[in-house]
Amino acid sequence: MQRPVIAVIERDQDLLCLLEEILREEGYDVVGWPRRAGAAEIIRQTRPAAAIVSLWLEEAASGWHLLDELRGRPETRSLPVILTTTTPHPGNPGGLHADAVIEKPFDLDDLLATIRHAVARADAGRPSHAARVRGTSASADE
Repeated sequence: MQRPVIAVIERDQDLLCLLEEILREEGYDVVGWPRRAGAAEIIRQTRPAAAIVSLWLEEAASGWHLLDELRGRPETRSLPVILTTTTPHPGNPGGLHADAVIEKPFDLDDLLATIRHAVARADAGRPSHAARVRGTSASADE
């Protein structure tokens, strides 16, 4: 059986390496990328089951820009995207919807449960729905 691929877009190299290691131990293949530039293309080429995207990449809110780009492409429009942020209620330009928004520092069990849920939805071919994790709105427009 092929292992699901998870894309991790995270500027903090230490956190990126840690997430890659943990996700591999959990049975996922991982594609890590440290910046927004090129991330949409990597995701398009690797066709992951889900993506974890830091809200702050090269600049504030660059994760929103990447999410907008992913939602704008037919081949990545329904990709489950989990945003991570240090901001309790990040602003949401354009009303974009992530499948979940998890506040850093996050509980690893919460993150893994969110990933499992996203992968299960992707496997079932159902459209993803916004979720609330640790009190942060997935649409982040509250």
